[in-house]
Amino acid sequence: MKYIPNLLSLFRILAIPLIIMLSYQDNQIFSFLASSLFIMASITDFLDGFLARKFLVESKLGSYLDLLADKLLICCLLLWLTFSIKTPEILVLSLILLSREISISSMRQWALNESKDNFLKPNSFGKVKTLFQMLSVSILLLRDIYIFSIDLYQVGILFLTLATLLSILSFFIYLRESLLKL
Repeated sequence: MKYIPNLLSLFRILAIPLIIMLSYQDNQIFSFLASSLFIMASITDFLDGFLARKFLVESKLGSYLDLLADKLLICCLLLWLTFSIKTPEILVLSLILLSREISISSMRQWALNESKDNFLKPNSFGKVKTLFQMLSVSILLLRDIYIFSIDLYQVGILFLTLATLLSILSFFIYLRESLLKL
């Protein structure tokens, strides 16, 4: 049980190229498999931390792997979707989200260097942002499929827009916390 949370984080990292390869096939069945695998990987994002806390196996390595896997999964898939879909809205939304991820990671590193304590703890807006990001990516991987005449691309862009707005809000909350700790 001790290594399961870390193995779940590693699974997220290893799933990235497979999700992209499945999505690259440009076939509805492969798109569905890519989306399903992304959803499974996303669930492990919530599961690894829960299991580590429940079984008292939290570690610095586990915390690092979790954060790394989270960033790699979402950033790589946003880059892939930007490359494969090629629309201005996904480009702009992805650039904002990627910029926020880099900025928050830099702020966390700065906070650790300054105080030896990571006072930039995840906030509720960031957690909801993550949920909308994961929903949007899983839907955008299915973008060419119509379910009950619903354009999944538009639904995915709507969720990605909500994730972007939440990411901007959570960024300013992190920024305010950082400035107050100076």
